[in-house]
Amino acid sequence: QNKQLEEEIKELEAKMKQRTGQSEVVLEKEQQQPAHPAPTALKTPPCFKKEEPLIPVSDAVRTIEGSNTADNRYSEFVEEFTKSEPAVVSLEYGVARMTC
Repeated sequence: QNKQLEEEIKELEAKMKQRTGQSEVVLEKEQQQPAHPAPTALKTPPCFKKEEPLIPVSDAVRTIEGSNTADNRYSEFVEEFTKSEPAVVSLEYGVARMTC
């Protein structure tokens, strides 16, 4: 029994040496490669170009919406629904009555 135990101990020691040898190789590789590589300067991709500042345009034909006054239908509606100012405003029975 003692001989068997001694042989098992030798086998286990040999396995331990093999594994420690492998782990030392792994440790050496890890030490060669730093855990946090030096940060490389990030380059901006070509699709992200700096936008050129917009030049303010003073164009009387263009409106805020970006369409010219001929295309702007709102001005037509305003003309349709506007009434002329009343010439005389008279108060009758406490209610303002506008006469045109």
